[in-house]
Amino acid sequence: RCWLQDGTRAGLRAMHASVVRCHGLLGLVAALLLCTRPAPNLAEQVLRPPLWEPSAAEYFGLPETTSPRLVERLRDISQADFARRVRHGIPFIIEDAGRDNPFLGKECTWYHARFPRAKMRAEYTGGGPSKFVSIGGEHWLTEGRKTKPPQGHASGDNTEFNAPYVWHVKDGGDEAPPAVRAEIQRVWKPAYFLDGAANLREANESQEFWFSLQNGSVMAHADTYCIPAVSLQLRGRKQWRLMPAPPPIRSVLDRYDTHDGGIYGKGLWRPSYEAMVLEGEALVFFPHQFHETFVPEAANPKCTVATTFQLQHPLPVRFIRAFLPTLVNSHLYEEGHCKDLWHAFTTFEPPGKKAMQQDLSASLKRWRTSRDEPAILHRAEAMFRDIDADGSGGLSAPELERYLGEPSRKWARWFLTEDYFYDWQPPSANEMEDMSREVLRNRAEDTLHYHDVDNDGVVTSAEFSAAVLQWNVVHDKLKRTHRFRKKRSKVLELEREFDRFRPGPTASHRTE
Repeated sequence: RCWLQDGTRAGLRAMHASVVRCHGLLGLVAALLLCTRPAPNLAEQVLRPPLWEPSAAEYFGLPETTSPRLVERLRDISQADFARRVRHGIPFIIEDAGRDNPFLGKECTWYHARFPRAKMRAEYTGGGPSKFVSIGGEHWLTEGRKTKPPQGHASGDNTEFNAPYVWHVKDGGDEAPPAVRAEIQRVWKPAYFLDGAANLREANESQEFWFSLQNGSVMAHADTYCIPAVSLQLRGRKQWRLMPAPPPIRSVLDRYDTHDGGIYGKGLWRPSYEAMVLEGEALVFFPHQFHETFVPEAANPKCTVATTFQLQHPLPVRFIRAFLPTLVNSHLYEEGHCKDLWHAFTTFEPPGKKAMQQDLSASLKRWRTSRDEPAILHRAEAMFRDIDADGSGGLSAPELERYLGEPSRKWARWFLTEDYFYDWQPPSANEMEDMSREVLRNRAEDTLHYHDVDNDGVVTSAEFSAAVLQWNVVHDKLKRTHRFRKKRSKVLELEREFDRFRPGPTASHRTE
């Protein structure tokens, strides 16, 4: 029977109490779906257990084959299409990304002559301290630094590759003194597909340049970025292999090395995409997506150049929601501030003034998590009612923007971490206000897409409750097991308490 049909709050509470008592929150979500008769795909997606994750074939539409597929290529992409693709978190190439960029085609010798006082970091120097070399030096232009490839590397197991150099203009200091950094930023022309002042500023402030000789390579790794990244090939061409679906981390016992080369030889490196990115083209990729690059000899100059930069919004929220059980156990939580950056999509709370600078243990103590399904439900119900201003039973982007824009939520109008633009600050109150409105609008739209699993532009109460349940379960599990990550038997004992939230075989059974 559908108590919701009487339209009263008393009827809603009666249904909540009855269904939750017998079947838990997932039973309630099922009742909501039956009463509102949603599309079948919504019912299937919302009723999945909180610890469920899609396979690469399911999420990325990959064929059941061992051969990597080609990355999709686009031209003249609109800002709306760009935003839609970014929110899904599926890598793609923009063939005309370098349009009108003044650095396009510049040889390595141009940087050598133009910025002789700047320094760059030599990668793969043997695990010792970072080694910096002068861009004004001569040897890096012609002399390779041979590095033995690990098993599974693109160059072949027996062919040494040349280690690259990376110039972190964004970090300033000795790598880019103020005058050098200012010149780069003055000349740089942002890509045409970037929308808004925040993205234009982020792209300008987050630049790093990669210099690679022929047979050069960056070994497979997953960056600690919490936001999308763009790699624009400025000179020459580069082969990419990507694994966008993160290998599942079902337990803190299953963590793996995400740093350069750490995933080789573990049976986890299975690239599912490949691409040859040509001069003037850019590849867009996302957090925790393993990638490897290789500079072939054929059709390449002696020295190649690429630049990488990030954008603030939109965020790959559909990807984050789909793979949240793995992401919370990953290096993005242990090493980065993603652990606090993404919570507001579900909690509608700020991370705290010092949260971004705190380690994972400090954040774990601060999070208010639960496995009590009725309590989670009632909290989600109350929050949903507050946001649903017109009482329609569905949340829209304007409603979310209104809710987040209330005076009590000033945090939602600005960036959640103060390192958003390195050392840049808005030069005027007007620019700051424009950027504030932009941040709020994008936060509301990202929040809608995070919850809207059937992509119909409206968040239902069932979708909202399922997201709140997932957030609580995955973070409560991390909260209870992380401190015992070096005590295998204790972790396995705690993991069993979450078996009812898993699909299929439990992680504790698999690990044992």
